[in-house]
Amino acid sequence: MEIALELKAVSKRYGTTIALDGVDLDVAQGQTVAVLGPNGAGKTTMLSIALGLLSPGEGTARVFGRPPTEALQRGEVGALLQDAGLLDDVRVAELVTAVAGMYPHPMPVERVMRAAGVQDLEGRRVGRLSGGQQQRVRFALATRPRRRPARHRDAGPVGPGGRRTSARPKGDHRDHVRQARLPQQGAGGGRGREREAEVLRAASDGSTVADIAGRLFLTDGTVRNYLSSAIGKTGARNRAEAVRVAESRGWL
Repeated sequence: MEIALELKAVSKRYGTTIALDGVDLDVAQGQTVAVLGPNGAGKTTMLSIALGLLSPGEGTARVFGRPPTEALQRGEVGALLQDAGLLDDVRVAELVTAVAGMYPHPMPVERVMRAAGVQDLEGRRVGRLSGGQQQRVRFALATRPRRRPARHRDAGPVGPGGRRTSARPKGDHRDHVRQARLPQQGAGGGRGREREAEVLRAASDGSTVADIAGRLFLTDGTVRNYLSSAIGKTGARNRAEAVRVAESRGWL
């Protein structure tokens, strides 16, 4: 079974304080592991290193065989925080769909919502949920990533219907992943991508967020989420530049 998380001789110091001292840990894909310990034992430091938020002072950390920061950039890592902000004025399904569009290969929205137990809340506004219900929404957002199956390097990626497509040089892999997000209308999370493209097209004439929301029957917060997602995917600095990039690539 593939190793999802691997820590080898990981140590971390804060001045004279030793937070971690030679930690070794292997977590297999699909395995559930609970990390227990008293306050100050280094649990948060270890998880922060696993998520790529901290670098180990000594030793190595790998997520699916690559550095945690790279796995994070590839959309292979999800985290359920103890306390994290949510957008109050959007509906649950809108939020989960918008976040799905930020990953190159997300799990289907309906499947994630069922797994998190929020399918009956899809039409409710997040701000009107109880604390426990909001935590379930956070769990749904944390389970968005889905890894693509491992393939032989010389085989090339598999396209729709099992067709082989030409392999890309290793150096431009990130551009390939980023460019693949908007145009994949038929993939999982396609409804969110279509909505995102609609919002971006509506923004092409300089319309305000409120105008776009009224035209597409969305909330202002949902429109902002889609615009922010599109800006990130295109590598643009603002929404006007995101529109130009998307148009030049034939996404709109």
